[in-house]
Amino acid sequence: MNDTARRKREVCRYDFTDQDGRIAFQKIRYAIDNPAPGGRTKDFRYFDPHAFGGIGAMRKPEGADRLIFNLPAILNAIRDGQTVHSCEGEKDACALIDLGYAATSVHQGANKVTLEQMAWLYDAPRVIIWVDKDTAEKAPVGAHDAIMRAMHLHKLGYPGAIVFKRARGPWGGLKDVADHLAAGYTVEQAVTVNPEKLAACAALWTPSTNARAGYAR
Repeated sequence: MNDTARRKREVCRYDFTDQDGRIAFQKIRYAIDNPAPGGRTKDFRYFDPHAFGGIGAMRKPEGADRLIFNLPAILNAIRDGQTVHSCEGEKDACALIDLGYAATSVHQGANKVTLEQMAWLYDAPRVIIWVDKDTAEKAPVGAHDAIMRAMHLHKLGYPGAIVFKRARGPWGGLKDVADHLAAGYTVEQAVTVNPEKLAACAALWTPSTNARAGYAR
């Protein structure tokens, strides 16, 4: 199959807003048709609707790394004393949101979450951090990302409870919470992850592992 047969197709756009619901930027998700063997099946780009006087541009605006997905709803949930679900990607967050849960993610991809982004969750009574079950080669990526989210909360002096969860089944099977729910399992049926074992797996992470997983940008 030659490269010309490979097509990048827009699947959806995730809106990122400020705390008042004003759109700041969009993250565009693409599917790659007929990918190269072992190649990526998806891609992402940014769209800044405010660029060039409202014409818009395919770029990440300044200040984007402060914002989290579904921010206004997360702040309302925290005010109501609800548990917040922290996911690695928007697709996972949306799967939980569709079931009525307060869920969020960050736009940058694995292992790039910022302290400012996790600070939005400071007043949540409980944060469930979902761990992606990557393939054997990429295994430390999801573990390190989950530990990184938790470490930011610890640095902030977060006073609530932190619980790590993952999809049911063996490694290499259901990868994330979206897969878990699509398979017919409930949130309550997710596996609770031992923090010490997760940290040991996260310690195997390297920047080159992240690059191989497709998060180099």
